Amino acid sequence: MTGPTAHHELGASGAYRWIPCPGSVPAQRGKSDESSVYALEGTSAHELAECTLNFWKRESGATQATQDWSKAATAAGYDKSEMLREVDKYIDYVKDLCRDDPDALTVEMEVSLDPAIPGGFGTSDTVVVLRDSRALLERIDIGDLKYGKGKQVFADNNPQLKLYAYGTIKKLIAEGVVDEDLDDFDEILVGLHICQPRLDHFDSVDMTITELFEWVEATIVPAVTNINNGDETRVAGSHCDFCKAQATCREKAEQHARDLDTDFDDFIEDGPDMTKANELSADEIGKLLAHKKDVEKWFEALKAHAYAEIEAGRNVPGWKLVAGNNAQKWNVDNDALLDAFKGQRALKQDEYAPRKLLSPAAAVKLLPEKSTIRDLITKAPGKPVLADAKSKKPALVFKDMFDDAEDEDDDL
Repeated sequence: MTGPTAHHELGASGAYRWIPCPGSVPAQRGKSDESSVYALEGTSAHELAECTLNFWKRESGATQATQDWSKAATAAGYDKSEMLREVDKYIDYVKDLCRDDPDALTVEMEVSLDPAIPGGFGTSDTVVVLRDSRALLERIDIGDLKYGKGKQVFADNNPQLKLYAYGTIKKLIAEGVVDEDLDDFDEILVGLHICQPRLDHFDSVDMTITELFEWVEATIVPAVTNINNGDETRVAGSHCDFCKAQATCREKAEQHARDLDTDFDDFIEDGPDMTKANELSADEIGKLLAHKKDVEKWFEALKAHAYAEIEAGRNVPGWKLVAGNNAQKWNVDNDALLDAFKGQRALKQDEYAPRKLLSPAAAVKLLPEKSTIRDLITKAPGKPVLADAKSKKPALVFKDMFDDAEDEDDDL
């Protein structure tokens, strides 16, 4: 897949967050930016789409790119048959946009978001430029592939898609495809398309070039100006879901307290104030459940942050990392293990290998205490888990936790 791999802190993909919450930009600086398994799978789907569309356009190297994708997808363990089937829906949709004319299509167009976002850039998955019978510009369509199926995304009011469209139009103007002095910017339509094949969701909205540029001037330019001028105002909302700073954001914590109609201090100490009756009412239960998903996401972010802090040797009062449960596994290959089982009488073959070999944990439950097969099991230390400080398990010691103390002792 071509295109820049670095991320601009005012990138189009994060515009849904930094437009309403300028403080999220400085808050995220210096925080890790690890790709999730879902993002990596989405990247693979984009690579498949790119090489498939380039093959349709008869671009050189498309066949080799497809073979490279297949090898990489196999190595990553992706369900290639599903990905091929779902991406095919996207391919058909794009071909329809092109009216089956491959020359109308540009795949993975790299675009600049200057001057609205100085230094900003992005990649439009598909750009379709259509002309009428007189070869006059008729419309421009920008398609965005979303391979995820966790959250439905819509084209209307989608700042990421609008910014891709803005960058695309600016590039087409620079290339002479669109006349910058054209008087009918208010007549040329720009189609914005979200394609989520795994949800069978294909959504689109049209706007004129004039409307697009007016939105950039009214929304993006002032937002960027405020952020560049040091505005650190925090505003909590649904845009917090993927913010790397939400675990330490006081505004996010106070939002949950406001949502639950309780004072913030009471919320973190005593929980929601529901003491007026012995039993929760149906309305109160419904209200609490309505916040379940958002609150759970927030608490998962808090846990992940606390884990990282303690692992780095810093203190989170009331919490510690303790050893996880030992993981049992066979320390010989399957053939040697089968030979070992065949040489004992405690278990019949349909018990130790009905369809696959027993796991170490299951075997321990069935084998006699003195069975020599138990000697083939090794115990690997489990991944540390975050536990309440009252846990009976001893706290794990991390070297950096005592570096400062040792330095102080050296000064004495």
